[in-house]
Amino acid sequence: MVDAVPSPETLTIRYPFRPDNLFTLNDVLEGLGLGDASCDLNACIMPTSQPAHRMRPPALERLATQWIPWDSDLSPATRIWLTFTDKDLFREATDVVRSCGNRFGWVAGAQERRQTHVELNLLNTIELVELQSQQHTAINAFQAQILQRDAQVLALQQETRALRQQLARQDQELTAANNRLGAR
Repeated sequence: MVDAVPSPETLTIRYPFRPDNLFTLNDVLEGLGLGDASCDLNACIMPTSQPAHRMRPPALERLATQWIPWDSDLSPATRIWLTFTDKDLFREATDVVRSCGNRFGWVAGAQERRQTHVELNLLNTIELVELQSQQHTAINAFQAQILQRDAQVLALQQETRALRQQLARQDQELTAANNRLGAR
């Protein structure tokens, strides 16, 4: 039986407000038990950030443009997406999230609190294959447009050459006509 792609899991993080805002994405990794992961997390998880009101993950083709470093400060103005490529690591992290009721809190003794949402999302390989196919099709179409433009440029160059030759002939004819009129 085929394993379906799991749904994203939302983790709400509450932390005390401090002017120095020492809470970062690294703190979230520690809470998820990924801070001491034996694998290179950059090969398994891509952290991205979007405005807090965006409820969907970044489109695959835009992941690299919305990438953020692991030491990024948490902010209520942003929603962080952790896109996993390793299904086992994703399951381990989502098990931790579910076991804590989808909430982490660092609020001991805090008067004022902030809240950030972190979404854990597993990369859907079918979407990746589809994107690659679309990009291949788009590249082929772009190459065809370039060839078409090259042909148009060549045609314009030939037309320009022909017009220059015609202008040169007309200039010679005009000079000859001026010489005939001047000789009279």
